[in-house]
Amino acid sequence: MNRWQVKSLLLGAASALLVFSCSGAEQDALPFNEEMPGKARVLTFELRADSLSEGLNTLELEVREDGEPVQVDTVFVEIHMPDMGHHGVQAEVLPTPRGYEAEVVFSMPGRWLVDVAVEGEVSDSCQFVLEVQ
Repeated sequence: MNRWQVKSLLLGAASALLVFSCSGAEQDALPFNEEMPGKARVLTFELRADSLSEGLNTLELEVREDGEPVQVDTVFVEIHMPDMGHHGVQAEVLPTPRGYEAEVVFSMPGRWLVDVAVEGEVSDSCQFVLEVQ
């Protein structure tokens, strides 16, 4: 084997390794934790997830007023992927000791929007933008 053949072989192996290491199937989905004020600026919403990946995901939601957790009468969580025309799917929301929990199914990787609205003595809403792997 001459020097050029060795270089070509090494370059091909390096390219294959780079493509394999950058493929979505081999990457771990990262945890998600974001806090944002509501549109009415009354409440603060914190959304957490161990990971964001295609398939079933558990979203944890905490609602606060002036830094203190609050319980509200009704919580709505709806996901949609406007770039692909996936219309809103409303999730069932259950209370937990830290706030609320919703199980959602992301049908494909990409940018998803999560609309959160709460109603009770105080009402507010917000929208989270998630990158699902």
